[in-house]
Amino acid sequence: MTSYIVTEDNRTIRTLARQTLKGKWFQALAAMLLATAIGSAPGLLVSYLLPESQFAAMVVSVYTWFITGPLNLGLMMFFLRVFRQQQVKVRDSLEGFQHFRNAMGLYLIMMVKVFLLSLLLIIPGVIAVFRYSQAWFILADDPDKDPNRCLMESDYLMNGNKEKLLSLSISFIGWMLIASAPQIFIEEAANFGADSVLRILISTLAFGSTTLLSLLASLLTIFVRTYIYTAYACFYDLILGNLVVMDQQTVLEENPFHDQSDFNPFNEDKVTEIIDVESQPADDTMETGSQDGYDEFSDLKDKYDSEEGAYHDEN
Repeated sequence: MTSYIVTEDNRTIRTLARQTLKGKWFQALAAMLLATAIGSAPGLLVSYLLPESQFAAMVVSVYTWFITGPLNLGLMMFFLRVFRQQQVKVRDSLEGFQHFRNAMGLYLIMMVKVFLLSLLLIIPGVIAVFRYSQAWFILADDPDKDPNRCLMESDYLMNGNKEKLLSLSISFIGWMLIASAPQIFIEEAANFGADSVLRILISTLAFGSTTLLSLLASLLTIFVRTYIYTAYACFYDLILGNLVVMDQQTVLEENPFHDQSDFNPFNEDKVTEIIDVESQPADDTMETGSQDGYDEFSDLKDKYDSEEGAYHDEN
């Protein structure tokens, strides 16, 4: 496995994520909503119908504990396919349940490692979260891979990339705050006095149920999470070298995926570009520079060849 240091700025990664989602927003949002509903709906239902039942709360906890791993894996598989321009269906977000054993194993091992490191200090626990952050994508690429192997490979890939992923994650804080504001406002307003004008107004708008209105407001966070997951898929492919950003400015100005016949940064394995200086046409532009850069490199190469020949003649 080859690891690359991600040098693309956060704006470029976010732009690639948005461009990839064009025409696929509905499917991506539906997949995220489906996974969120499966993960949280039972808990909300129990808390609404049986708010005082400790047994029901315990059942919900066990349920959540069992499905978190497969749901995470299914979402990673779905968003990797979305970013790689592959055909996807909403039900693909549940494919993690077909690999329940490895998904559950990865979830348990990761939680134990992060928990034990968090006992030392908070910072080692946070570092562990970023160190193992790519394990889900690695398992999504190969669902039959051993969970411990996924964690080892994630540790290797994130060597030198932890700060970049932290920076990318921080860049979404503003989006999450904006998306969460309506839900927080509604939940706080529900705690006001029974005669509060604001509480009466919100209850009226929600047909007497502030919980329903709060759930509707939380849909904004679904939108942002879809955006974030796609950006993380982009980050993963940048680390692997599956995605080569030729010109960041071009990425910011146009969609590189608009015509798959002209440009497709993915193939079955990896993107590998080899430039032969001697066979490069004089009027072409090299990947890392302009024609001037190519001429300068050619001059240096000729100078080196002449000096090397002179050295051999003297000896």
